[in-house]
Amino acid sequence: MILLDIDDFKLVNDTYGHNIGDILLKEFSLLLKNSIRETDILGRWGGEEFLIVVSHTSKEAILTLANHIKEKIEKHSFSKVNKITASLGISLVKKNEDVNSFLFRSDTALYKAKRNGKNMIEIES
Repeated sequence: MILLDIDDFKLVNDTYGHNIGDILLKEFSLLLKNSIRETDILGRWGGEEFLIVVSHTSKEAILTLANHIKEKIEKHSFSKVNKITASLGISLVKKNEDVNSFLFRSDTALYKAKRNGKNMIEIES
């Protein structure tokens, strides 16, 4: 799973207003949708957080996908705010792991990326 969070999204809402924030979220989700495989599942986790369930893939392949997504976000010119970045946290499901533990490890990786300077990818094993 890849858990993503738009960096400094509160600043977007505070600077441009919530309507522009909503437009950004729609553009961001479309960019994500166009960046993943048909077999992957994209969802909005809450606020400015999104998750991508990436099935049947290796650690190397999910890191490649995460880097591809991060680069697309960095290079994209969003209509109202121009440039943004996102932090990404990755976890790979462990045998017999429950969903809460899996989500917790993804969230831990995401917050590690935020603490380490944002616009980063971290993996939690």
